[in-house]
Amino acid sequence: MRTSNHLAGGLVITGFCSALCGLNIFSSPQSVIVMAIASLLPDIDHPKSIIGRSLKPIAVAINRRWGHRTITHSGVALVSSTFLFALIEKLISGSSPLAIFYFFAYFSHLLLDMITLMGVPLLYPFSKNPFVMPANPKWRIRNDDRRAETIAFCLFLLAALFMRPLFEQGFWTTYNRTFGTLKHVVSEFHKADDLLELSYRARVGTEPVSGTGYCLEVTEQYAIILENGQFKRLDKESMVLHKVLPRHTGRKFVLESLPLHNVSVDSMNRLIAGQLIAELDISSPLSFFILMNGHTTQQKRLRETYLSDLLFINAPDSIPSTENTIAPFFYEPNPRIPILQNKLEQLQQKNQRAIQQITSREYEIQSLKQHIRRATDLPNQERWYRQLEALRKSKIPTVDRETERQLVIEIHQLQLQETRNNQKRQAEHAAKLARQKPPPSGIIGPGISGHITFITII
Repeated sequence: MRTSNHLAGGLVITGFCSALCGLNIFSSPQSVIVMAIASLLPDIDHPKSIIGRSLKPIAVAINRRWGHRTITHSGVALVSSTFLFALIEKLISGSSPLAIFYFFAYFSHLLLDMITLMGVPLLYPFSKNPFVMPANPKWRIRNDDRRAETIAFCLFLLAALFMRPLFEQGFWTTYNRTFGTLKHVVSEFHKADDLLELSYRARVGTEPVSGTGYCLEVTEQYAIILENGQFKRLDKESMVLHKVLPRHTGRKFVLESLPLHNVSVDSMNRLIAGQLIAELDISSPLSFFILMNGHTTQQKRLRETYLSDLLFINAPDSIPSTENTIAPFFYEPNPRIPILQNKLEQLQQKNQRAIQQITSREYEIQSLKQHIRRATDLPNQERWYRQLEALRKSKIPTVDRETERQLVIEIHQLQLQETRNNQKRQAEHAAKLARQKPPPSGIIGPGISGHITFITII
């Protein structure tokens, strides 16, 4: 085959075989250079080839001793030269995948020469019989057949163009992204040496949701991801997952477990500030309050996983009872606000869809008018006119801006009222605390024991 086909075919074959090994041929300029040289190197036994002209003394010596398509086109040369390359590479730069790229590129030259009439003696010098494919000579390429060479070159270029995502992502990542299910993400997650990033499209009820986050845990039923600093659970039981696409990030995450023994509430808050918690298992002889996911609950034993928003608060019974004991202050949200916010969000989405439909309708009307004006035959003009009349008679979606405006005003008023009420309550609470007698000296909050596991992404 010609030099151009060995380069183009070498890129496709080396890229595909490397992708099977999880390597990217485009990961560095060195890998592409090694691929190009190795895909031409077997022709060093021909003084008129490009590689032969570059190293003419060596090419002439090999050609005089063995001839063309002999020792350099054999399995012995493939294995021995790869071993020598790997040895030199290890001495110079340590461990790297360049030797693997070299092996596949050298092999690609032998493979492409096998589909020519002459073939290659893979078992040389033990046997001079050529290896060819296919068996029928009519389907093999002649050395002077420019048409076949050109067709092969174009096919290689098209294959390289369409297979580039495969080269860059690796075979199994591309395979798993093609199906985009949690089952395939599980396979990718356990094979990956780095942190995966999941892009998902799903539906919760009738509402479409989508996003991207780091994958920390995945099974065939659910996945735990870190999205915008918050943990999120993608569960088949609570949503319909349309597509889940993994992507390698090159980053990693580590788990650090820390034992706890008789730690105060204030120390716990300092310990977890700004941290991502993978697992928390704690207990205390005295009650403590926790603020988690916007809700305050009283606990003596707490076991939770994947927490990013947690606050500990001393409970009243963590201090010996006195006649002046005052309960801690808690912010009281207005329960109607999130209901109205959800209603407003749904209305805004509905209005947005209506605007898109109106815009699309106007575009179709203008397009049909242009078709009617440019029509040269009466049947097509009549058909487009009927479509235009049907479109004009169709119901126009309505945009309810007035209700949206009223909801915004009502939510704003409730938020102001909520803030004022809590500020008033907080002022009253502060006044009570100022009048309260201080607790006996040496009294502290509950002693919390157990263990906590943090997640650190590096």
